[in-house]
Amino acid sequence: MRKWIVLALILGISIILSSPVPVKAQEEQKESEVVFIPKQVKTVLEKGLENRTPRMDIPFEIFENLYLPAQQNLHTIFLFKAKNEDLGFMPPAPVQGAETGEETEAQEPPQESNLLEANLNAFLWFQQIDGEYSQETYVPAELQKEREGYDPQEESVYYLGHPLPPGKYILAMAVTSKNLEKIGTQYYEFELPSQADFTDKLGTTPIFFVREIQKMDSVETKVKIHEEFFTYSVLKVKPVLNNVFQQGDSLEAFFYVFGAQPNPENNKFSLTANYELYDGEELIVRYAEVTYDAPIISQPLLLKRTVLIRTKKGDKITEERKETRDVEPGEYTFVINIKDNITGKTLEKKVDITVEGPAE
Repeated sequence: MRKWIVLALILGISIILSSPVPVKAQEEQKESEVVFIPKQVKTVLEKGLENRTPRMDIPFEIFENLYLPAQQNLHTIFLFKAKNEDLGFMPPAPVQGAETGEETEAQEPPQESNLLEANLNAFLWFQQIDGEYSQETYVPAELQKEREGYDPQEESVYYLGHPLPPGKYILAMAVTSKNLEKIGTQYYEFELPSQADFTDKLGTTPIFFVREIQKMDSVETKVKIHEEFFTYSVLKVKPVLNNVFQQGDSLEAFFYVFGAQPNPENNKFSLTANYELYDGEELIVRYAEVTYDAPIISQPLLLKRTVLIRTKKGDKITEERKETRDVEPGEYTFVINIKDNITGKTLEKKVDITVEGPAE
């Protein structure tokens, strides 16, 4: 386990919920109040809220959410996808030089940028179904893509993280053009547990797998939209989408254990985890047991198995040897058995994964 990941959790999450108000919103707000969602966008969101009916001016889909502890709240990560052409990627506008009125030497025309840009607004409206909590957030969506290899029909996945207290929610989300002439909406229901739900049992955050983790210099203090990764405290995390791996990949499980108790003498946890990989009912990989002194876990494992090779001459086995091979392409079940050594509480979690043939 990477020790600096534990440090990141200790540092905690500090995200400012109130984001800058877009220019159009400023024009529509009263001087005495702060408006995060302009009236015309709020009206569209309210219209589709009862029946969860999206508006498809800018089509997108929220398809999953993850969460991790963040002080008294849960840092909730939302995954949404949209086609490149629907987000309106275009070459950036040329930068205009200053007009001085003086004659200057002829300048070479500016080189064409190798980036395409999509400048949009995103508005988040969280409403607690089982409580009174309500939160509006404005998120400037300033996205970029490399011009080379750009495919307007490609569907890209984006991440945004927002701290929320436990409860059941409906997220009403809008993605709009800067001038608010195009408004796309979606609705997404989700539930966040409370630490109090795990006083007599263990539980975990959603178990997901990480392709890459990097440490940032500081905590990201504004809600931002990122492609291919999300941020958590001082971590930049790139998950494996849909638990699909290529043959030869490593597997790194990332999760937090709820309900574990620290040792009162040294305030350290003692959690033991056993990891196994099954092909149907057949156990094909049993990894070495690991013990952790913190409830946040990032465990890298190799997608490899040991096979017994027998050489025969006629009916007689003349040689036996063990060989380590990549796990073959197929559908598998990843099983985690967790024990809190302080309280004796245990938990089993299962996650389906797919291993595909090596990338061409």
